[in-house]
Amino acid sequence: MAITEDARHRLYQRLEEVLGDEQATTLMEHLPPVGWADVATKRDLDHLQALTQADIERFRVETRAEFAAVRGEIAAGLAAVRGETAAGLAAVRGDMDTGFAALRGEMHTGFAELRTEIAHLGTEVHSLLRRQTMLMLSAVTLLGAVGMFR
Repeated sequence: MAITEDARHRLYQRLEEVLGDEQATTLMEHLPPVGWADVATKRDLDHLQALTQADIERFRVETRAEFAAVRGEIAAGLAAVRGETAAGLAAVRGDMDTGFAALRGEMHTGFAELRTEIAHLGTEVHSLLRRQTMLMLSAVTLLGAVGMFR
């Protein structure tokens, strides 16, 4: 049977009549504010403790699993970034190798053309010097024949 506030008040009034105000108040303060069925027993507290510990353990296991999943996702993300970075660097390295090979080819061709031009200029200078020397010798011979060098 549930005790109502009205029933508690009537009990207090009767105790006050029998025991007096102070003793009635003291006795009422020792009674639970609700019915005895609502008071927790040691068994109730032990059961509640077991349930709470089970909840805490379940939460701990779930939290560990979630953290492990997050760690796995982060590791996979980092691995993907590393892979993309390595692939990007390999592509850049390949592009640079191709560019340097093309530059080397152009330089080789340019230097070959320069060598050819220098060789041609050398031949031309040699030809011009030979002509000049022949002209000088002819001039000296002509002047000697004319008598200028006596």
